[in-house]
Parts: sequence; structure tokens; C-alpha cells
Amino acid sequence: MNLLFKTFLEDRLYEYCTDLADGYATLSTAPVDSVADIPEAKRYDIEFFGAIVGLALVHSHALSKINPLLLVYLLSGCDIDSIQKHDVMEFFPSIFHSLVHWAGHGHGNDDLADFQSFFATFFNLQVCVSICKHLYL
Repeated sequence: MNLLFKTFLEDRLYEYCTDLADGYATLSTAPVDSVADIPEAKRYDIEFFGAIVGLALVHSHALSKINPLLLVYLLSGCDIDSIQKHDVMEFFPSIFHSLVHWAGHGHGNDDLADFQSFFATFFNLQVCVSICKHLYL
């Protein structure tokens, strides 16, 4: 089992994940600028990788590189309410402080222009107002 985990969660992690800020990685499904569906072969690879991650969790193998909030989200049935602001503060302090900064500057008009740029540049993702408000409020 240790060889399997080392192979897929360390040596070949780059095949399944994209590096993020703060030393974590997230699933890599398709290029950010792609509008195409995920190819069937890539879907199979992601399912296979998910099975390995599941085995690692069952065997208490450390998943130090994989985004812990992604794991919480997936293991809770993709429920955004499972991610609490104290979790964001603990694992991603820079994101948490960006949320506080955004909320503290009266962006009640839901203007995310500067905020979107920050997340797209540093975290390879897009955000929406409802997620930001959920995590901050």
C-alpha cells in the first residue's frame, strides 16, 4: 500500500492535480480556458485517483499535498456549508484575509472584479459572491 500511495500521491501527483498557493494541490480536470467537456479518459483517471485517495484515507495515510478543504467538500457530499470560515483561516490564511478585506471594503454591490483576478492568478479558480459571503459571514 505504501508503494501505491507514494507512486500516486507523491511521484505522479502532478498528473492528477494542479499546484495551488500555500503548498496544496487540487484536482486538475481541464485547462482553465477550456470550454470542452472533460475527456472520458481523463474522467477515468480522476476516478482512479479518487479511489486511491479513498484508500489512503481508510489507511490513515497523510494527504499533505491535497487541498484539505476540497477533501472536506467532497466527503460531505459537495455541501458548501461543510466549509467553515475557521477552516479557511486555518488552512488558507491568505484567502481568509482576502475575504475579510473584500467584505470590509463595502463590496455589498457584489463587485468581485479585483477579487476574481486575485483568485484566478494565485489559486487557478473562479469565485462567486455566494461562496464568498458564505465563508465570510
